[in-house]
Amino acid sequence: MNRLVSSCCLAALVVGGRSSAEPQATPAPPEAPAIASAEQPQAVASAEAIAEGEEAEAPKTQTLLLNEKHLQLTVPGAWKVVKPRNKLIEMELEILPRNRGEEPAVDPAADESTLPPHGRVTMMAAGGDVDGNIRRWVGQFRLGRDANGKDAMRRDHRRLRGAIAHVLDIGGTYFETPDGPLGTRVERPDYRMLGAIIEVEGAGKYFVKFYGPADIVEENREAFEKMLSSLEIVEPAAEAPAATPAPAAETKES
Repeated sequence: MNRLVSSCCLAALVVGGRSSAEPQATPAPPEAPAIASAEQPQAVASAEAIAEGEEAEAPKTQTLLLNEKHLQLTVPGAWKVVKPRNKLIEMELEILPRNRGEEPAVDPAADESTLPPHGRVTMMAAGGDVDGNIRRWVGQFRLGRDANGKDAMRRDHRRLRGAIAHVLDIGGTYFETPDGPLGTRVERPDYRMLGAIIEVEGAGKYFVKFYGPADIVEENREAFEKMLSSLEIVEPAAEAPAATPAPAAETKES
């Protein structure tokens, strides 16, 4: 009897030992907190907030198509296209001082005397001979004096792509007629004008005038020169030949 009990105890110990020796399944590690999914919406929201709070930067340049899209000029993006003051002008732009670039656009209907100092660029097709138009522009000024005591006026001409530009640089007191040639004349002391009569071969003349306070014109003189150098003559696209209609199908009597 004692032997039987001892044998049973021994068997129990052996079985128990084997059970404890068997490898146990490794518990799965606790899931890591979803940091990425929690942070991602915050980053997106931050980017959206920045996008909504900041205005897109103005383009450095802008391209103008003029004279029934026959001429192309490139001007600074800071030059703002505005509604022309009269119907003779095809394109008008305003130029503000660089330290006042966030001023609202000039209202063409406002009284000129109430507007902040600004430069004005006008572009239009016109006729007449070159010398006669140059004399007319000079007559719009009471000439000032340059550093050498001479009349503040220079004239030259240059060849561009498919055109010749007659350029006038003049300064002094400007007699402006904001409402057109027949309107009231207003004196603008210490003004300057850069003007160009562009003779396009086979397409007539085109006038570009930039005038305003002398300091604003000087700030933008180099940009004016680059604008003239950017001139391109745009050839009209050739019309595609009309499609030949398919011959009508013959009908036969049954």
